[in-house]
Amino acid sequence: MSLTCCTLTLDSTVNEVLLCHPAVASVFNAFGVDACCGGAASLRDAARSVGILPQTLLFAVESVVTEAHEGAR
Repeated sequence: MSLTCCTLTLDSTVNEVLLCHPAVASVFNAFGVDACCGGAASLRDAARSVGILPQTLLFAVESVVTEAHEGAR
């Protein structure tokens, strides 16, 4: 799957998101998402593996990405 740095979906993998948006590491750490060995997991599967709703993780990721982009302006 080719990911543009503007595309975030529940099917994006943890590694893909981190490559485009390194600031998201703080979100993964806060939720306990394994960004090393679990990096190949989709956001959907990563969320489920830590017992949260996939949409909750996606919203948190999108929030950090938006903040980072607004701060870069």
